[in-house]
Amino acid sequence: MAWIDQYRSRVTTAEAAVSTLPGDAVVYLSGNAATPRVLAKALGRHAEVTPGRITCGHVLLLGEDPVLARDRAEVLHRPWFVGPAGRAQVNSGHADYVPSHLSEIPRMVRGLPRLDAAVVMVAPPDAHGFLSLGVEVMASLAAAERADRVIVQVNPRMPRIFGNSFLHVSEVD
Repeated sequence: MAWIDQYRSRVTTAEAAVSTLPGDAVVYLSGNAATPRVLAKALGRHAEVTPGRITCGHVLLLGEDPVLARDRAEVLHRPWFVGPAGRAQVNSGHADYVPSHLSEIPRMVRGLPRLDAAVVMVAPPDAHGFLSLGVEVMASLAAAERADRVIVQVNPRMPRIFGNSFLHVSEVD
C-alpha cells in the first residue's frame, strides 16, 4: 500500500483516535509549543467517561492544563519537567513529579514498563510519507518508538525540523 493511502485511511477525529485507549492508559503527551491541544482535550473527555485513571507523562506543558481542569481525578499528570500547566497539581500533590535532567528524559521514556500511546503533534507528510516532529523532539521520538500506539495531530503550521526527528506514516496509528 502506498504511504498516501495509509495516511488517508488513518485520518480520523480526535475523539475516535483516543476512544480505544483503556481507562488506565499510560500516555505520553508532547509539550512546549507542540502540545497537541485538540487531542489533549479529546483525551480529557475520554478520561471523564471511561472508568479508571489515565496517567499522562509530559515535558513542560505551557499555559492552561490542555487535558482537564486542575485537580481532576480522571487524569494523573506525571511531568518530567514542570511547566505552568502542571505546577498547581505538583504543588498540591495531585501529580507525580519525576525529577530528572532534561538529557535523561528520552532514556527514561524508552525504559517505561508500559506506554499505551504517544500523543504528539507533527508537520504534514513530505513527498515520501515522513512526518516531522517539528519543534518538540526532546522526548517525542523516544515516546513514539516506545509506545504501543502513536496518535498524531497534524499541524500544517508546524515547521519541518531536520535530523533525527521523523516518523513515517506507516509508524502512526
